[in-house]
Amino acid sequence: MKERFSTLDLMAVLYELKEKVLGMRLDKVYDIDSKTYLIKLTRSEEKVLILIQSGARIHLTEFKWPKNLHPSSFSMKCRKHLNNKRLVSIEQLGVDRVVDMQFGSGEVAHHLIVEIYDRGNVILTDHKYTILQLLRNRTDKEAELRFHKDEQYPLESVRQQKPLPSVEQLVSVLEGVAEKKPVNRVLNEHVEFGHMLVGHCLVEKGFEAGVKVGGAFHRRDDVPKLHEALEMCQTIFSKVKTSPSKGYILQKVEDGLHFNEATEEASKVHVSNVEFHPVLFNQHKKSPYKELPSFNEAVDEFFSNLESQKIESKIHQKEKQAVKKTEAVKRDHEKRVTKLKKTQEEDQEKAQLIEVNTDLVERACLVIQSAIASGMTWTDIEAVVRDARERGDSVAQRIHKLKLKEGLMTLLLNDPFAEQEDLKKEEAQMVPVDIHLELSVFANARKYYHHRKSAAQKEQKTLDASAKALKSAEKKAKLKLKDVKTVSAILKSRKTYWFEKYIWFISSENYLVIGGRDQQQNEQIVKKHLKDGDLYVHADLHGATSVVVKNPAKGPVPPLTLQEAACMAVCFSSAWLAHMSTEAYWVYSHQVSKTAPSGEYLSSGSFMVRGRKNYLPNSPLILGFGLMFKLDSTCIGSHEGERRVRGSGPEEQSQVTDVERSQTQSLDNGSEEMDTLTHTLTEKSLSDYPDTVISFDYSESSKKFQSKSSQSSQQTSQKPPQPPLKVSRAPTVGREKRNKSKQSQLKYAEQDEKEEIIKLEVLGVSSAREHIREKRKGKRKSSNNPKTKYKQKLSQAIVPSRRKQADPMFLMDEGTSSEEEEQSAVVHGSLLASKHPSSDELVSGDEQDRVDGDEQDRVDGDEQDRVDGDEQDRVDGDEQDRVDGDEQDHVDDDHHTKLLNSITGCPREDDILQFALPVCAPYTTTSSYKYKVKLIPGTMRRGK
Repeated sequence: MKERFSTLDLMAVLYELKEKVLGMRLDKVYDIDSKTYLIKLTRSEEKVLILIQSGARIHLTEFKWPKNLHPSSFSMKCRKHLNNKRLVSIEQLGVDRVVDMQFGSGEVAHHLIVEIYDRGNVILTDHKYTILQLLRNRTDKEAELRFHKDEQYPLESVRQQKPLPSVEQLVSVLEGVAEKKPVNRVLNEHVEFGHMLVGHCLVEKGFEAGVKVGGAFHRRDDVPKLHEALEMCQTIFSKVKTSPSKGYILQKVEDGLHFNEATEEASKVHVSNVEFHPVLFNQHKKSPYKELPSFNEAVDEFFSNLESQKIESKIHQKEKQAVKKTEAVKRDHEKRVTKLKKTQEEDQEKAQLIEVNTDLVERACLVIQSAIASGMTWTDIEAVVRDARERGDSVAQRIHKLKLKEGLMTLLLNDPFAEQEDLKKEEAQMVPVDIHLELSVFANARKYYHHRKSAAQKEQKTLDASAKALKSAEKKAKLKLKDVKTVSAILKSRKTYWFEKYIWFISSENYLVIGGRDQQQNEQIVKKHLKDGDLYVHADLHGATSVVVKNPAKGPVPPLTLQEAACMAVCFSSAWLAHMSTEAYWVYSHQVSKTAPSGEYLSSGSFMVRGRKNYLPNSPLILGFGLMFKLDSTCIGSHEGERRVRGSGPEEQSQVTDVERSQTQSLDNGSEEMDTLTHTLTEKSLSDYPDTVISFDYSESSKKFQSKSSQSSQQTSQKPPQPPLKVSRAPTVGREKRNKSKQSQLKYAEQDEKEEIIKLEVLGVSSAREHIREKRKGKRKSSNNPKTKYKQKLSQAIVPSRRKQADPMFLMDEGTSSEEEEQSAVVHGSLLASKHPSSDELVSGDEQDRVDGDEQDRVDGDEQDRVDGDEQDRVDGDEQDRVDGDEQDHVDDDHHTKLLNSITGCPREDDILQFALPVCAPYTTTSSYKYKVKLIPGTMRRGK
């Protein structure tokens, strides 16, 4: 397996490094181990990592390599001399595998020299190449060179490029070489191209791969072709040095069982990476390989997968051992079962032979028992049986062996009732049967039957135990495999989006909402990310975060998104620990500034909010933690419209249109009835009270109603003016009764006010509270005017049914400027998000009551509210490390929309997912996610 760079590899990598990293500044040096280091380079928002392994490689990497917690002395020395210095040049010294990286220029320049040959070395020098620090001290005794601290680095010792050898020189080189030695290996000492490139060019010229001297290659006849091959090598060498190269990873396919846990099946193919090259050599074209767009990517993938490949190789060996053990257990149990079956068959056969040869067995037992009873020795009995067998005695001939020590006698038995043909076979194959002398014939047969029965029971037990034994063996094998797989592989790092450093989420209507984690981030969000069209959301609480709703399209923001942003502002404040639900407000970007009043100072994370605050309803303290996924570009279309503004779909638009049409018809009918009622009351009042004139003004309800009421007022005003009607006072009421009536009026007024707010919110009026404030304010101003009291009583008697059917848009203040109405209107136009008074009203200094009647919103243009920028209680205030791979903060609308559309919380089975993004957001946002949990303040009992 190839584990270090060749000269050709180094040339290909250096070309890509020059294209990408020249001019970048060194930010940090990390050490992975004693021989491997990471150099982090930056240029504005771009960041790259160069991986250096002494004696092996140098290349860019996109993978996450584990760094040592405590940097080594060499890393600290490099940081001291190289930090924040610009990489001016990166060159190869001669044709040797030595890289010189120069940081800075002039007398403050430093060089980082990386040696990739032999055991390797990494050396830090000053501008005069005096060694300041190095990984290992060494001395070259042959060249009399010392590589030590404070010594001069010997630049003259590097290998320089040699001229191409001529044909005569090649002949002289080949004549002194023994036969059957590869030609490319012979020339490896005389040229710097490397044996792989020379072999590639030899195949290109018609030679076989690995051609040898004295074989297919003739020393004199084929030398001109060899010289042409070397010229081709020089051309490829120059091309790799001056142009980008693709990357090729050679692979090896091994046969063997490879267990896959996902499918629980064993595959017979194991693929591993073997080599990497910037050129696909002819000798490797028939082998399996993987092509990548650049050589640097090929090297990065090869070495990053090398560790995991070693782990897979170990797993592969462990799997083989586990399979072998499992197979051995299976074979052992199969042998036992086969043996027990064979024992059963033999016992069955022996018992049957005893039963069919009863007379023969009885006579043989009688002979031996009588001999024993007569007092003969065992030797004499065996001699008597042998003599009788020689005389041709039929019983003695069946006695095969005497086992008198065990009380047994072996008889050769066959089936006497078999046919003649079978009888000859039976005589040729007599079955030896052991007979117990102290037992009868049937007792011997019964004993064999008993043995057969016990063997059958053993077989069943063995079968039952074999299944358990196999499961146990497989379980042990899987546990061993898991122990091997616990070693973590190197993962490829992804580019982190710019908003991930903040608290962030994507609203239900596809708006990006960000918030600061501490004072510094609050300052950064407002100064750097709060642009024209964006909205600023904040809660008047200690530790509340500054929330910005990104709106690159500069259109009106829907109320649902504002409510979710308000929930975020409230939850990331002291309200979370206090378990107190409260409200937040939103303002436009031009209302937020860092300019403090004269003589005052704003701390970090604090801002001034000028103008009116648009308060939102109380936000529940419920968050959700979920996972969002980055989609591949081919899967974005299937998720189109997943997060859209409520009511923007075609079906919802048709429903809204029907509702508006029905509301318009009801308003028309109501207005006609109102006109009739007004005309009747007017005529009746004129006939009863000819000296009284009553005028109606419904400008606060709608323009349409204003026109109708103006017509009716014109009709009544055509009559000559009459003196005003004198109304007599009602009889006075006692003080106690007046107090009770006032209390009841206040009590039911609050109930009516709450009911009216609920009705307006159901109708979709987001500024229902503001409407009630204006209405109550008007009541207070006109409370001392008896004429307005009389008009209010009369209008309440006439208009209640009209107000119940009024369009929510007609209930807004008339003092709002048309430009700000358009800015605060909802996208689908069915309601307004909030009302802002005109510039005149902002300067007037009038105070408006809050909905609860206790607090008032200050509207005076000279008076300013401060945004509390204290450190958040729930958010960790430690300084966050700068995120690698930040994207540009200022992106155009199309890119912003595409980015949000490529992130989803509801992945499908056929989606191609690139990576996951953890997000903490209001639960209303995460409720549609596939993977989410609910978060609420306080300690609670665990659920299911």
